[in-house]
Amino acid sequence: MDNTLLFDNDFVKRLNNMKIAMKTKSNTNLMGGRKSNAKGSSVEFSDYREYALGDDLRRVDWNAYGRFDKVYIKLFSEEREGIFNIFLDTSESMNYGEKPKKNMALYVAAGIIYIVLNSLDRAALHLIKDGELNIAKGKTGRANYYKMLQDLEQIEFSKSAGLTKAILQYPFKYKGVSVIISDFYEIDDLEDALKYLKFKKQEIILVRILSKEEIEPELTGALNFIDCENDKNSYKVDVDSTLISDYHKAYKSFNEKLSALALKYQANLIMVSSEDSFEKVLMRL
Repeated sequence: MDNTLLFDNDFVKRLNNMKIAMKTKSNTNLMGGRKSNAKGSSVEFSDYREYALGDDLRRVDWNAYGRFDKVYIKLFSEEREGIFNIFLDTSESMNYGEKPKKNMALYVAAGIIYIVLNSLDRAALHLIKDGELNIAKGKTGRANYYKMLQDLEQIEFSKSAGLTKAILQYPFKYKGVSVIISDFYEIDDLEDALKYLKFKKQEIILVRILSKEEIEPELTGALNFIDCENDKNSYKVDVDSTLISDYHKAYKSFNEKLSALALKYQANLIMVSSEDSFEKVLMRL
């Protein structure tokens, strides 16, 4: 499918009223639309403290002085940017499915970016391929959205992922939200990536995208399976009801392992079919 067909005017209209909730308060030094734990001089009241020599007399609450016979100054919550880092798996396996997983991945990434930029926050889209991370500069403001859509339309999905190796390359400076969009088939060392993100004070969102064919395979007979990320690996298999049953058991076990990792590192795990409505996926975030 031509990716340029994914992001039409209707797509943008469907995003207009959607918002994303971020639990983590930001501590960046950049002004924006999120509440910070820092105390500043914005318009929203936060707390009181007793006056100390050198404090701005304009912030004295004279009404409180009249009631308590002590001088208090008002503290306000400073507005800060929320930092959203989106890590997108661009490996060959994301091409799989009658409705390819990559289409849903691009929809979800575009939707998150749209909502983040419209919330006056900062979004950066980093591409993962073959264990390398294409690090992007964070962007703010609605004007940058269409440029980022153009970047999404140019993405090629090929080779392997190397998810953990790539994520460990990112030099986090601020706490924020890290969204990983992938099919997460490389789960063996995923814990290292989650541990790193948690250490860097990230709120973690894992969006696992699978095709209908992976969730409910409808296969039968003698088939030759070829590894799409390494065509040297092929397997001749007789598919019958017993093999399909074993597949479902393995599928369930894999999901349980991924869910356990997410729970351990307080990550939000969103399980998605490439056939789902992307609006519902975003609302679950």
